[in-house]
Amino acid sequence: MHDHLTLIWTEALAYHLAHLNNHGDLRVSTVDSPQSLIAHVRQLESNRPSQAFGWSYKLITQLESFSSITSLLAQGNPGISALICTPLAFIVELVSREQHMLDFIGQTFSLFEQALPQFEGYLEEFGSRVLPQGLLDSLIVFYAKFIGEYQDAVRFLEGKRRLLFFIPRAQRLSRMLEQRSLILLNKKKSVDDAIELFKFQIGQQQQRRNEQQQRRIEQQQRRAEQQQRRIEQQQHRELMKCLEGYKDPTMAFQFSFTGIQHRRNPHFYFREEVLAELRTHLMSGRPCNEYRAASLHGLGGVGKTQVALEFAHRYWDEYDARFWINAETEAKLTESLYSYARMVENQSPVVAEQKLAAIKNLRRFLNKPSSTGKPFRWLAIYDNVEDVQLLEKFWLEGPHGSLILTTRSPEIAHACGGRDFPIPLFTVDESLAFMWKMNTKSDKLDKEEVDVARGIADRTGHLPLALNSISALARTTSSSYRSFIQHYRDFDTNMLFQDDEGTWRDSTYERSIRNTWTMTLTSIDPLARTLMETIALLDPDGIPTELFQCHDRNAKFEHNGPAKTFPKLSDCLSDRFPDRLTFDNAVSALSGKGLITKTCGSERLSCHRMIKEAVLQSLRKEDLELHFDWIVFSLNGCFPHTDCKEMMETWDKCAMFHSQISMLLKMYKRFSNTLRPPVLLCEVVRRCAWYLREIGNFQAAKEMLMDVFDILEQAVERRIHPGYFPRYMRRLTAELYSTYGSLEYEENLLGYGRAWFQKADQHRMKLIEDEIATSFDILSMALVDGDISLTYLADGLPDPSIGTYSILLDTFDNQKFGCTWAANLSIALRAKGNLDESLAWCTKSSEWGTERHGERSLEMAMVHFNTACTLLLMNRGDEAMAALENSLRIRQEKSPMHRYLGFTQHKIGEVMKSRGDFKRAELFFRTAAKVLEKCESCQGAAARSKYSLFTILKDRDHQEANSLADEISMILQGLRDIVDRNLWSEDYFDKFVLYCHR
Repeated sequence: MHDHLTLIWTEALAYHLAHLNNHGDLRVSTVDSPQSLIAHVRQLESNRPSQAFGWSYKLITQLESFSSITSLLAQGNPGISALICTPLAFIVELVSREQHMLDFIGQTFSLFEQALPQFEGYLEEFGSRVLPQGLLDSLIVFYAKFIGEYQDAVRFLEGKRRLLFFIPRAQRLSRMLEQRSLILLNKKKSVDDAIELFKFQIGQQQQRRNEQQQRRIEQQQRRAEQQQRRIEQQQHRELMKCLEGYKDPTMAFQFSFTGIQHRRNPHFYFREEVLAELRTHLMSGRPCNEYRAASLHGLGGVGKTQVALEFAHRYWDEYDARFWINAETEAKLTESLYSYARMVENQSPVVAEQKLAAIKNLRRFLNKPSSTGKPFRWLAIYDNVEDVQLLEKFWLEGPHGSLILTTRSPEIAHACGGRDFPIPLFTVDESLAFMWKMNTKSDKLDKEEVDVARGIADRTGHLPLALNSISALARTTSSSYRSFIQHYRDFDTNMLFQDDEGTWRDSTYERSIRNTWTMTLTSIDPLARTLMETIALLDPDGIPTELFQCHDRNAKFEHNGPAKTFPKLSDCLSDRFPDRLTFDNAVSALSGKGLITKTCGSERLSCHRMIKEAVLQSLRKEDLELHFDWIVFSLNGCFPHTDCKEMMETWDKCAMFHSQISMLLKMYKRFSNTLRPPVLLCEVVRRCAWYLREIGNFQAAKEMLMDVFDILEQAVERRIHPGYFPRYMRRLTAELYSTYGSLEYEENLLGYGRAWFQKADQHRMKLIEDEIATSFDILSMALVDGDISLTYLADGLPDPSIGTYSILLDTFDNQKFGCTWAANLSIALRAKGNLDESLAWCTKSSEWGTERHGERSLEMAMVHFNTACTLLLMNRGDEAMAALENSLRIRQEKSPMHRYLGFTQHKIGEVMKSRGDFKRAELFFRTAAKVLEKCESCQGAAARSKYSLFTILKDRDHQEANSLADEISMILQGLRDIVDRNLWSEDYFDKFVLYCHR
């Protein structure tokens, strides 16, 4: 095909040259690719005013559809690409000297943009076929006219010497281009007509080939059916010979019904307890004519079929006949049972009615008692039952019969009667033992090999089918599990889900892991499938049902959400499950197929990670993108708006969605080539980071923020943020920088987050400089300035903070933030020794906080704490103690697990210790340590409280002092800090908390 295209363009060029007038000229030089064309324009832009190039980029964009064509043609002849790029570069160079000329050229070129044929579609349609001569001729004429369009513009611009002559010449060019555009449209119609004719001819040829192929297939099927009938007739003749001499036809089963076409699994392991209970239930202590049934249920891949197969082989001699029945569909049920029923038929039925009649005879026969007096014992195994209603006309019953049913659904197991046997996942110990048994060539059981194997088992969710595949591959390649993980690090998203059958696959298992579950999706309700595909993008361990029950479109769209130009916005905001009944039906359909679980009374869904991965890999690109965006909007509606405050009442809800947000970030990393950067998810992460900050999980918050920084950077660089204006992107980035800075401040790290606050400040300043400043931007800028001042205060530099907070309080009449600014100003003044002035601002902060937030608010708890610290320095101990008690009561009521409660309790302990009340001091230090040690980021602060307790106990020679010192040493060792007890002091441990908590 490349040769044909090269020929078309070469002949088009010759055609054009032949029709040039005498003064015509063709310019083809070195600009031979779209990339070099853009570089050429960039060079011009650097030498001349940048505003003159707006249309040039638009012009390149208009012709972008040709870039793929020229790249394709260049494979045959690299010089052909210059036919497109060089004239356009020359045009841009000439017109770039005058803005209105560039505008004019851009407008005239847009006239024939609609006439450009989408040749890529033609290529896709016809592939490597030889094009007919009529189509070749049409394309040659079209592209010659297209090349001429360029040359007209080149000649026009070369002839322009003075601006005075531009307008009349431009009018002539415009008329000429309009006429040529009409010609191009007509030529395009000729090309399209030739294409339609070509398509019709090809279609007829393909139809004839299909008919011939269908006839061949039908002939082969007829021959195969004839061969099968001959085989069946021979089997009947042999059977009749066996029956001669026996009056009781039941004896035929003793000779003919082996019934199990699956070989025994040599690697079957564990499940001994289930097999023993199954044997007891089916075979022991029952009346002579009693019929019994058992149901094995569990996840796909957990080993239900293998348990049934092992039972059949292990107790083979206990039965005279065995029936293995594939029960997935009615067609498979019919064929399975008919394969047994025909053994006692004199004819070989060929139509469905005759087959059902034969099966009915088999069922009737098994219900009759033996005329010989000898019990006829039989075992029927219905494998993979998915619809209990299908079993009604295929259910075998009769004296001395045993029946085993395997299914993923507990409901089906219960409905079929008999006893239920749930087949669980392997335990950790069972997984490891199975892996050692399967891979006998594994290295000796050293700790590293055990740890690697345990990690592999954990990642598979201890699913036997997955462990079998991994161990089989390791065994056939003579690899240890350490070697396996080095070569297949992504086995749980890649190797396990390959459909191709390698030599390492165990033939005992008929299906790949992917097919084990995804085949089920094709037969369920569309809404249930949508729910399952959505679940596949989420953290499978505890998915809140609230995520699917957020019916408030405004909640999904609010909080700086995107503009209404967001792609497929109505689908993203759609109410997929408009009522609870619809949702419950979808859940029931999935749980009935064993795809998800929902504990009774719980509002959480769970899904095995292997099922999640199998469904995820089956998703189409467009479905993946839509489900992902839908989840992001739902999370935006569900996740609480904490507004950077300690809101204990929302913590449980935040915790519920935190893992889902983390999983979405992982999903975006994995599918970033398919998904557009999720800007709205970055906003949700901002709120989640504040929650993580409040509970002291600083590291997790910082990791999430670093992920969203990458997302925003990609969105801006690739200009893929539809629905979000540039100013919103800059604001969101600034807010995220501030959030990261607040985490480093709370962590008490070097610099206290100042560098991040300064980055936020730069973004805010750029917004104010580039656009008309809004009150929101100005106030946001003030908040960042306050944050930067706080870092200086933490660094022991109160002077910058005093100046900044004073200006902020003078400039802004805002009680919401004035309370915080006044509190911070009081701390700065206290650090300078201006205690009276500090106390005055404490009082002012208290007034604003009470008016704005209420006397029992968390803001007032901080105000009381700051006031107490100032009063202590003023030697007004009783008043300080009263303020601390007020702070303590508020925190015990509002945030009983927050680290700030521990800091308050520690401060009270210090006051009690200074007063000589060691008993109460001991109590407060103990309670402070208990609160702080529960926060992973406050281990140093917990050591501080334990050290204060240690000093009290040591002075009393208490036996607990030494063990307490050992605990402190262990904490310091974990923090990689000084363990030498001779260097410990109050000041030494103060470094583990912020200045405001000391």
